Parts: sequence; structure tokens; C-alpha cells
Amino acid sequence: STVFMDPDNASGEWVIGSGADTEKDFPSGSIGPYLDLSAKLFKIDFKYTDFESGVNLNLTADGGVNLNPAIAVLAFAFRDGRLEPFNAGGSRSRFLEIPDIRNYLNAGVTKFLVAVVNSNTTYPSFDGEADIGLTARLTQPLPSPDFNRCGIVVQVTTHTTYTTPDTSYERDSNGVKFSSWAKYEGGFSGNTFTGGYSSTIGTLVITGSITVVFSDDHQRLLSVDWTETKNAEVVSFSGSDIPFYYQAHGTHIFQVEGQETCGHISSLSHAQSVSDGLSYSMRSYDCLWQSMIYVSFSKE
Repeated sequence: STVFMDPDNASGEWVIGSGADTEKDFPSGSIGPYLDLSAKLFKIDFKYTDFESGVNLNLTADGGVNLNPAIAVLAFAFRDGRLEPFNAGGSRSRFLEIPDIRNYLNAGVTKFLVAVVNSNTTYPSFDGEADIGLTARLTQPLPSPDFNRCGIVVQVTTHTTYTTPDTSYERDSNGVKFSSWAKYEGGFSGNTFTGGYSSTIGTLVITGSITVVFSDDHQRLLSVDWTETKNAEVVSFSGSDIPFYYQAHGTHIFQVEGQETCGHISSLSHAQSVSDGLSYSMRSYDCLWQSMIYVSFSKE
């Protein structure tokens, strides 16, 4: 492990020498390009340790909208000559937050190793290069927002297979809109909003859940996970990195639109199957000028 913590083996190092050291940028131009399926290492060394409780270490890598889904940030605490992974087994994205850094400092952990991983591949040569920057920040979270309602709309172009007892066929559809049946009621734990919805209208049974993680400044949705079921129809969506767009009449809108929308979608599925042999399943999706992800928050 000490080999990896050697500054000579890192692409960049941040030495935190005082309480005023709260942000460090490692711009892509200063650390060189990433090859396909490669990673770079960065060292963070806390020489100053007198931080208040609640200060988080936030790590953000950025390679542009097309590359960002292929980027992951990993972090390791250096303790007793060993590297201990943070969030082992958890989801991977270009954002990573280590909460309440004081807990680590009080336990004697003053050094961290950060790995930025580029899993992009350039076919067929696998010799592509990518410019990826890294920003590390020490932040004090704001109080949780007081929103208690959340709605979502995802609009894309779809390629769907339809099946009947006698045949099957495929269809492309532009501007297909997947939206929550109603605003989901929920609340916050820290920067995470969790909401749900359940209703029965005649023979129609609707259930849904949504989990949204905000950035510390509440200006960006780091992740969105939404699932809704209407009888045998199921929509499931995961997205990330959705910025604040505007506020109107007490409703806060986070939105991306156009062709860049697909760069913010981690997964999207839509399917239905009924007992008489009729079914459909979305096989793929694409993003054109009318595509968007729209997430709204309000208090009622």
C-alpha cells in the first residue's frame, strides 16, 4: 500500500495545510490524457486536522457529457499501512462524497488515495484518449430542503418489441414520455430525498418509489432512481448529474434536455406483459432534440 501512497506514483497531490485549504482542482491539461480502460491516482494529505464536525470531502470528475457515464471515482483511506476502500460494493459514479471527514481524522486517518477510472472503449482499436479533470472540495452541508413532493418526466426515442399470440413486430417512436402518475410524497434524510406513491383506481393499481441524492449546495441531483408499476406495466429509471434549471411558483426544476440527455441516463426500461399473451418491451432508446429529464420538487 505504501507504494501507492508515494507522491511519485500519483498524478496529483493535495496537501491540506490549514482550514483555508478547501478546494483543489486537477485540470485535465495538467495531468495528461486517460487512455481507454485506464485510471489515474491522486493523493490527499491532511496536515491540518482541526475541522468541525459535518465537513464532507466531495470528489467530482468531469470528462464532458458524452464521457461522464464511463467515469468512476474511488477512494481509499490509508490506515496502519493498509488501504481501506470507501463505499466498498456500492454504486460507482463520477461523484463521491466522504461524509464527516472529522470522523476519519479523529481515528488517525490523515491520508486518502483517490482513483479516477475511465472505462470508455474506442472500437475497434481501444487506443482512444480522454481529457478528465478532478475537483476535490471540503464542504459544510446546508440544512436539508423542506420539499415534500417530487415528480419526474423522462422523454426519449424508443425502439420497442410488441408480441401477440400470433406474431411479434418492432416499432420506433419519437418523443415517448415516461412520467410519474402523480407527485410522490416523501422527505429528506441529509441530502437524500425518498418518496413513494400508491393508489388504486378501479382495477388500476399504481405503486412507485423515488430516491434522489442532492449535492451539498442543492444545485445538482447527483443521482435519481425511480420505479413505477401500473398493474403489469413497469417503468424503471436511473440517472445522474442533473442541474438546477429554474424555479417557478415554489416549484424547483432540475432538468437536462436535447441530445445530451442520454449522457445522464444510467438505465431505463419499460415493459408490460398480460395473461392473454400480449406484451411489449423497450429494447433500446436514443436522445434527440426533444428528449429530456425533468425532476420537480415542491412543498405542499
